[in-house]
Amino acid sequence: MVEMRLVRLERGMVLHAGWILLFATLCGVMHHPASAGTRERWSCGRATLAGLRDVVQPFDPKSGADANRFPADRIVDFRHLKLELHFDDLTARSFRGRASLTVRPVTGTIRWLVLDAVDLYIDGVVADGGVELHYQHDARKLVLEFDRPLPVDRDTTISIDYRCVKPVEGMYFALPDDAYPNRSLAIHTQGEAEFSRYWFPCLDAPVDRCTTEIVVTVPAPYLTISNGRLVETRPNEKAGTITYHWRQDVPHVFYLVSLIIGEFDVIEDHWGDVPVNYYVPPGRRDDGARTYSRTPEMMEFFSVLLAEDYPYAKYAQTNVHLFAWGGMENTSATTMTDTALIDERAALDNDEEGLIAHELAHQWFGDLITCASWDHLWLNEGFATFMATVWTEESQGGDAYLVETWERMQGVASADSSDTGATLVFRDYSHPDDIFGVKGSLPYSKGGSVLHMLRHQLGDDLFWKVVRTYLDRFRGRLAETDDLRLVVEDVTGRSFEQFFTQWTRRPGVPELDVKYRWDAKHHLAEITVKQMQSIDRRRPAFAFPLDVYFRCGDEEIRRTIDITERETSIRVPLSAEPDLYCVDPFTGVLASLKCAKSPAMWITQLQRGPTIVTRMRAVQHLATTGEGVRPYKPQGDEAEGTVPILETIAALADLLDNRDEHWELRAAAAAALGELHQPVAMERLIDALTDRDGLTDPYVRAATVETMVDYAHEQPAAELLKRFARSDPSINVEAAAINALPRIHDEESISILLEKVHTDSYGNIVRGAALSALAEFGDPRGLEPALQYAAYGQHSRLRPRAIRAVGRLGVLPELGDEARDALIGWLSDPQRRTVRAAIEALAIIDDSESRAALDGLRHAALDRETRITLRDALRRMDGKPDEIGPTRVLKQAVQSLKEALSDLSDRVDEIESHRPTDAS
Repeated sequence: MVEMRLVRLERGMVLHAGWILLFATLCGVMHHPASAGTRERWSCGRATLAGLRDVVQPFDPKSGADANRFPADRIVDFRHLKLELHFDDLTARSFRGRASLTVRPVTGTIRWLVLDAVDLYIDGVVADGGVELHYQHDARKLVLEFDRPLPVDRDTTISIDYRCVKPVEGMYFALPDDAYPNRSLAIHTQGEAEFSRYWFPCLDAPVDRCTTEIVVTVPAPYLTISNGRLVETRPNEKAGTITYHWRQDVPHVFYLVSLIIGEFDVIEDHWGDVPVNYYVPPGRRDDGARTYSRTPEMMEFFSVLLAEDYPYAKYAQTNVHLFAWGGMENTSATTMTDTALIDERAALDNDEEGLIAHELAHQWFGDLITCASWDHLWLNEGFATFMATVWTEESQGGDAYLVETWERMQGVASADSSDTGATLVFRDYSHPDDIFGVKGSLPYSKGGSVLHMLRHQLGDDLFWKVVRTYLDRFRGRLAETDDLRLVVEDVTGRSFEQFFTQWTRRPGVPELDVKYRWDAKHHLAEITVKQMQSIDRRRPAFAFPLDVYFRCGDEEIRRTIDITERETSIRVPLSAEPDLYCVDPFTGVLASLKCAKSPAMWITQLQRGPTIVTRMRAVQHLATTGEGVRPYKPQGDEAEGTVPILETIAALADLLDNRDEHWELRAAAAAALGELHQPVAMERLIDALTDRDGLTDPYVRAATVETMVDYAHEQPAAELLKRFARSDPSINVEAAAINALPRIHDEESISILLEKVHTDSYGNIVRGAALSALAEFGDPRGLEPALQYAAYGQHSRLRPRAIRAVGRLGVLPELGDEARDALIGWLSDPQRRTVRAAIEALAIIDDSESRAALDGLRHAALDRETRITLRDALRRMDGKPDEIGPTRVLKQAVQSLKEALSDLSDRVDEIESHRPTDAS
């Protein structure tokens, strides 16, 4: 049976994660139920469903070679990088440059140096004094040869003249053209993981840090944004250019070097004496101010909490077109997607604070301290994810922190199987970029969970002392997991080697089955905890402290069990039989948890649990496995010892209706009422939605409307869903209702969809929902708007959703030719998201013409992610004859579920609440 969990993708948008897991299973991508974001929570950037594939580097038994990846050698100390770049024509997607690298040998004599320089045209290399150097370049590696060894007692500067022509990675050009006449020009770079090599020569791995400066000449009047402080600006009216000189005085790694060129409205802010600026597309000034207004408050909060002031000369956040992720924490100059701007209507129940806090936290964790190699990426992403949740705690309260942490830990428990090899410290990857998506993005989610567990075990005073000591000790340095462990041990005087070994260097999490028994004769409560995961010599039982809570009337008793074995029992003397016991009330252990307790105790936990997490667990249990959950029969007695279904419904509905309760808890209650599939539950949901003074909170209203999909076949629910689909102050409520209309499947519903598909909204939330619903409807009238919004000229984040709708509608016989021809045309589209979506859509249609088109793409010049998408699509199509009848219908249904997941992935990218993101 699939466990129902509530996963928040954004406020006001609640999904049944059990269904997500089922979808993923059907589509062959099951690992992680939902990742949102940020690269992040599930919100921040790369932490998306697109990263669920197996990324473990395969072992070749024939060669026997080690499949693990290890850091590159650092034979020289990189002291400084100076880039002098000239963009004569921004529309040419090219520039000429000089990269001057100041180095000093680490030890001994150096006669050669290897740099990464992919597809760059090298025009010459000179060392100090203009001495020409011999070099070899194979379009990927640049090997410099020295006639005499480099001196070890002084610096040597090596200058490389080169041209960068239409790079396939690393630098991205969003230019106005006939289809995008009103799009402002924006050029941005993206270095992480190892893409800086595509726009300047360097040692493109996080093995060294240096100061940097960029002197860039661009046509007037374009702006530039880069790392550090702006030293000077030199206009050249005769040449019609402006030269900007940026300098980053605090050393950082090469993947954090950033350059943005474009047209922007600039919003000036400050934190103390530090300039804080927001660069947004022209005309979006109000949205930018609305989105970023709390940035200085976050900077103050983090600086005080960490006892380390924001460490750079300025902080810039820039929204650019065609950004692949949610955000990227380039040192002092974060890059953001253009969808991370909140308009006035969306601000009702949307914000980007999770993404903003995640990227800001990276300025300390990732930039000031950087992981020493990619296998320790969690030190960057886990800290940023955790700190973003700490900001949630500061801005929204402790309950919000606990729920966000609990949801994240549930996702990890579902994704991180002990039977698969990937661990948090992960080095057997195919490409460093794969680490961001392993097992549903473990560096973010599990990394943040490990830090929460550490906080829970140490307590706040000791935990924050550890974090401050870690920052103080490794400020301006590279760090590995054991570096953090040693800090913990130095500060606490305790050994944490077992903690870090089991949580960072082995796969899986504990699967706990907890049994309870009351010994009335001796007044003892007996708790037995059994670890149900695979346990053997290589994978011993996890060891951890587990909190247990009892309540006997007004008396509260707390105990901690030291779990070290497969099965552990304790007997706790109590004054009377407890009316409630709870395990792990503060979600202090990363584990899946199954508890046995009486039905009455579950109701008590729902109503009066000691923490919001215990109450959320009660909601979860009552919705899916509660003994009282069965078809209601008005006549006859309820079985002894069970909670009548009406009592369960009443308890959940009362929780939903109580405006004093946390919105997360109310939203969970609404989802549970939908999961019960009971007429009485439907009536209570309808009552809540029609009460003018009831669901005024848009987050709760959106969750309640979303769960009404379970009752969409009933006339009262159908009419209510149509009403909300037509109009609501919240775009999330409208979108939730739109998603339910295919279940109603009548003419009025499709009329609403054909109207709503042309409704503008933040992140195209409403239009995207309508496109997906039209595709699910399977009505030929959906193809025209799908083609319209898939066309070149529409927003790059919307087009893939429309293209997937084209693919799903293309299985209709009367639409197949038109849909397929359009999809084949998009295989050569300049936007990569579009190409990948077209590949996936053609795999849905899966006929001979689609196969031929994809085969023809095999030898095209594709970026890595698109090559992987093509490979996976062809594998799905291989050996599959054209099915007919029921088999074909089943295939289409499964493919539709996969496309629904892809749509969800796009929404997660848009929300950012993670490169995740980046929230890298």
